[in-house]
Amino acid sequence: MEESLMKSGLETKNSKKFADNLDVVVAKILQKQGPLDELDLSLLKLSLSHIVNLLRTDLVGRLEEYLPMRLPIHGLVGPCNDFNSRGLSGESSGLFDKIAAEVMSDASVEEVLATVLDLKRAHIGKGRHSQEYRLLSILEYVIESADDWQPDDSEMTVYRRVATVMDYLFRSTDVKLMDGESASQCTKSARQYMENVFGGSIPDTAHGRKIDLILKRANNGGDIELSSNEFKRQRVSSTCALAQQCKNLRTNGAILAHLEAIDNQHRHRHVVAMDWIGNVGYLYMLANVEGVYVADKLCILRLPRCLNDVATFKPTLEALFRYQCFITQLGHQSLSMLQAREDLESLSGIVDTGSEAIPAPAKHRIFFAPQNHRIKRPKVNQP
Repeated sequence: MEESLMKSGLETKNSKKFADNLDVVVAKILQKQGPLDELDLSLLKLSLSHIVNLLRTDLVGRLEEYLPMRLPIHGLVGPCNDFNSRGLSGESSGLFDKIAAEVMSDASVEEVLATVLDLKRAHIGKGRHSQEYRLLSILEYVIESADDWQPDDSEMTVYRRVATVMDYLFRSTDVKLMDGESASQCTKSARQYMENVFGGSIPDTAHGRKIDLILKRANNGGDIELSSNEFKRQRVSSTCALAQQCKNLRTNGAILAHLEAIDNQHRHRHVVAMDWIGNVGYLYMLANVEGVYVADKLCILRLPRCLNDVATFKPTLEALFRYQCFITQLGHQSLSMLQAREDLESLSGIVDTGSEAIPAPAKHRIFFAPQNHRIKRPKVNQP
């Protein structure tokens, strides 16, 4: 596979397409002498997948060393503005401000919780799944658990606390939270596609990459993957954190490629996901810009570690409800498009449906190295 990829890179050296020039980056990295450092290794995997990571300035700097040209970021403006147009309702915002004011007045944990519970009782009439009631439930949980955070918390502990917040966000929305290191079927499909294109084989029993938390739209067993999210403990090395980021970008790239394949109206051009390290994390968008998947930060997330932190929790709450709205809408649209495609396919054996069908976009390749497989740089005959 590596020789095929290097040849592709050398042949597109003078291309003006950014996607093609990422193949040049691959060729340059593979021609380097000596072992690859962590930046080169991540850049190699991402460039093989036609993914540009704008989340880390050091990775952007390394990319520009190999490819000094304009990065394709213009296509992110519209999707990011649309994402940020969502958020808390005026009533939800007012409820938070009331709780924050009490926190700032040096009230005790018990006094603040009593206020939250009083507000929950007052809003239960609007339903347990109203935004206001969800917000109050999240506030109750983070206030109760704020003092539990410790620097040596395990990865599972970090996941459990964030996942509890996610449960409140997505309960009764038809979005399923699949945890326990669930396997992503989109990554399995991506690996199979790469093997078909570049040669080699993977066993029929191969599974997709294991993910800490996958959000899926329920679909009677044929659930649609919408977002992959990863978690690490607070005391994690920078090398491990970068590897996690690289993995999650490619996993969400595989998810985006699948969504694009089932969307005959070409509306699914971006996904949103999270990475967490301890009680802090970030939301990012991965968008298709001129055939390249570009990742950029949307915002920083932070769960409170003490009662006083609750007063500054509003931006994170705003972002989490934006995420909920985006994922829920993406799930509805994806299911609708999948059902429309399946309905059309049911007629294909008895009537010509060619005039109704809209060709799917070219499959976006996502590179996943087999586990315990080291990337080898083949020898290239120099002219």
